[in-house]
Amino acid sequence: MFVNWFSKMFEEKIEDDEIRKIKKTEEAGQMLTVLARKIRNEGKIEGKLEGIREGEYKKAVKTAKKLFQIGLSLDQISDTTEIPLNELKNILNQKDS
Repeated sequence: MFVNWFSKMFEEKIEDDEIRKIKKTEEAGQMLTVLARKIRNEGKIEGKLEGIREGEYKKAVKTAKKLFQIGLSLDQISDTTEIPLNELKNILNQKDS
């Protein structure tokens, strides 16, 4: 398509070698476009997964604080929320943030 337009624009015949070079350049550009889209999509997916993990963690922390208030042991809370015991101790020792 580009080759035909270019030929008509300048009304000259383009040599076969030049046509092959142009096609290779077009193909490389298309490949880069596809690759850029793939990378962007992977980044979006990773960002969504990170957001989900962060949300799940925040919910586990909120649950841990409630369980602590009703009197469950740290071991029980750690088992229930899957927050490591040492991390749980740090969370519960912090002032509300």
